[in-house]
Amino acid sequence: MSQFQINIKRAGATIATVEIDQNTVYTSEFMGTDQINASFLTNSILPLQVQDYIIFNGKKYSIKDATQCEQIDSGTFKYDIIFYGEIFAMYDVLVMHLGRTSFSYTGTPLELLGLLIDCLNSEQTGWAIADCSLISEPQTFNFDGQSCRTALTAIADTFKLEYLVNGKNISLSEKVGTAQNINLKYGRGKGLFKASRQNVDQGFATVWYGYGGNQNLPNNYRGGMDRIALDAPLTMNVDLYGRKQGTVTFEDEFPQRTATITAVNSMYEVIDSSLDFDINLQQINDGGAKIVFKSGELSGQQFVIKGYNPSTKTIRFGIIKESTGYELPNATFQAKVGDKYTLIGIVMPQTYVAASEQRVMDLLVDHAKKNSFPPVAFPLDIDEKYIREMGLIGKIIPGDSIHVSSDSLGVDAYLRIQSISFPLVNPASIQGVVSDTIQYTQQERIIKEVKQNGKETANSVAVALYAKQVADEISNAAIMEQFKRTYIGDRAILTGAFVAGNPDAGEVAGINGTENESDSVRFWAGSSFEDKNEAPFRVQQDGKMFATDAIIKGVIEALSGKIANFIIGNEGLTNDDGNAFIALKKAVDDLHQISIALGIGIPVDYWGWGTANAALSINNTLSPDGSPDSPPNIGIQIDVANGAQNFALDIIRGNVAFRSGSNIVIQEGANLRVGLDFEAQVKVKGVFNNDKYGTWWPRDYPVAPFAADSMADKPSQVAAFSSRGPTRDNRIKPDVVAPGTFVLSTRSSMIASNNTAWGAFPASRQYFHMGGTSMATPLAAGSVALIREYLRTIQKIKDPTAALLKAALIAGAK
Repeated sequence: MSQFQINIKRAGATIATVEIDQNTVYTSEFMGTDQINASFLTNSILPLQVQDYIIFNGKKYSIKDATQCEQIDSGTFKYDIIFYGEIFAMYDVLVMHLGRTSFSYTGTPLELLGLLIDCLNSEQTGWAIADCSLISEPQTFNFDGQSCRTALTAIADTFKLEYLVNGKNISLSEKVGTAQNINLKYGRGKGLFKASRQNVDQGFATVWYGYGGNQNLPNNYRGGMDRIALDAPLTMNVDLYGRKQGTVTFEDEFPQRTATITAVNSMYEVIDSSLDFDINLQQINDGGAKIVFKSGELSGQQFVIKGYNPSTKTIRFGIIKESTGYELPNATFQAKVGDKYTLIGIVMPQTYVAASEQRVMDLLVDHAKKNSFPPVAFPLDIDEKYIREMGLIGKIIPGDSIHVSSDSLGVDAYLRIQSISFPLVNPASIQGVVSDTIQYTQQERIIKEVKQNGKETANSVAVALYAKQVADEISNAAIMEQFKRTYIGDRAILTGAFVAGNPDAGEVAGINGTENESDSVRFWAGSSFEDKNEAPFRVQQDGKMFATDAIIKGVIEALSGKIANFIIGNEGLTNDDGNAFIALKKAVDDLHQISIALGIGIPVDYWGWGTANAALSINNTLSPDGSPDSPPNIGIQIDVANGAQNFALDIIRGNVAFRSGSNIVIQEGANLRVGLDFEAQVKVKGVFNNDKYGTWWPRDYPVAPFAADSMADKPSQVAAFSSRGPTRDNRIKPDVVAPGTFVLSTRSSMIASNNTAWGAFPASRQYFHMGGTSMATPLAAGSVALIREYLRTIQKIKDPTAALLKAALIAGAK
């Protein structure tokens, strides 16, 4: 290739050779663009396409967009083409992990850069790590369709690192580039033709207010401050630039203890022998105490702390269960000795608070040193003769530092090279910008904004995950108000447990508040604290009471339980095997008075009808309308074997009923008298859950499958008349569903007496069965009210947002 020509290639073969001049310019920026803007004339149309490329200084520069061509005359064509360096190829590859583009990933800079390299090599081979920081503290990133290029900027910004992409080799370290032994001064033969000073669009201040994170702080910290704060602002260079206030927040700096697991008891129990305080004595913030793993197989995951044993320094934590059923920890991913962790959601001791304030001060000093003067940049026109004589062609590289001196501009220091440009025909004709601060191009600013938006998105995801955790606690009745330190007030004492008696003899009694499982023993007597689960007298969290012997004087009201082998129910007693029952009814209201039933088998209803084997029923029940299909007023009913009504005698009305198909045999000498008003009546009594959609709404559901589908026999099935989604714009709806067919509801006394809505309720005219959104809506609203009450009273969230309530309702639904 001649000095004034470039060869355009495709798959290694040259497809066009064009003459270039000073209008074809190379441009490179620190942590930014790397491209060649080519402008040239040809005498014919070139067969160019995307991915065609040129080689410059041993590196590949490719066409990424459609080429621009302008016809000047019949035989002249003007091309303006941008050839992009390999760093732009990173935009073409998405960050993926396990086949997913939306995922969370926790790792060190080396691990994250390795992830990017793997993704890049899956599409374009040859990518490699040239250099990488050895920072060991991992960070968690939430990727959602980002390119490898965008991710690289986000990773560097999070870890406060710099990067350099040289061909397909990526460096990610505390500082890239070197300090070159290059001195440029203003004046003939000294390197600079022209130099100027310009402001950089980046704020500075001389009075800095520094803040830390908002976790693990005590109540009324610094009079109500919600995050780590300092006694006074830090001043720097006030004498030079006056007082200009600024603020900076170091969100990840809060009172915390990052330590190492020294032993593991099980998947859910770890030990830290160096833990220097009792977690049980510390106040717990809203949301509960959590352990967050910073390394190992559980890195980036946080778990609710379920208990702490101060004598063994054992931390017991719960599980994370995803909607798919996947759980952590598990046999594959669990804590191991040497894993690092920290604690959140717990008010740390004062020594940790003070240490955090000192770390914020150290970070603030470092920040102020870099941002307490007006940042400036110096555009430079460099003498090409000086470049040639000093042998500096190709040695002035963005990211490196060079010495720049100009008395008139007041600069005499090593400054970072921010950008350079020169025509390919004359690489010694360099124009550049040096600065005392890193400048971001518009493209890089956009990437940083995308990263900030990613942080906000991650916060939204965290809210949703917290809502899911709250919903799990509600559904599992595992509401925890744990580790409260002892508080003595005028009317109450709050603590973990009270124990009275002689612990050495094991003869004690107590009240326990340190556990919160459904079978946790709350009150006990006759054993030590350790053996309370086997105490001769104990009362559990779920209300169960155990006593080896009991003498009860007074009234016993039992709606459930057992007497001998009979289970207590709302309507009587049933034995363990469910094949015998005794049902006794007392007057409830003016419609339902007395019913007695004895039987072998399981009764269908409280009159004893429909037993599997045999039953005797004696009734005295008033019917709402006196119709003959109501239970007998005073009578005897006997059922045998087939579960049907075999024989019934209505003493008041003189009716005798036999099972369908029964024969009446009159012995010789007996008389049978039939009145003239004798009338055979057959009526089939409708059972709600056997009613069909086609029966109720024949026009709406004329054919199968809905016509013959029962309306209330499948609680987990959406009703036929209910919307199933999705919407016309493909959103998944509905969010939640609630029962809406044959729901027992109150009945207004103002409606007509024969209005039974979906179905009457024989036991009381004050109720009937209803359906539709009139029933589903109040059930859903009541569920939201209970969730809101839980969040306010148990989780201490003063004003739960609608988004949190909605997320908890959806995540907690069956």
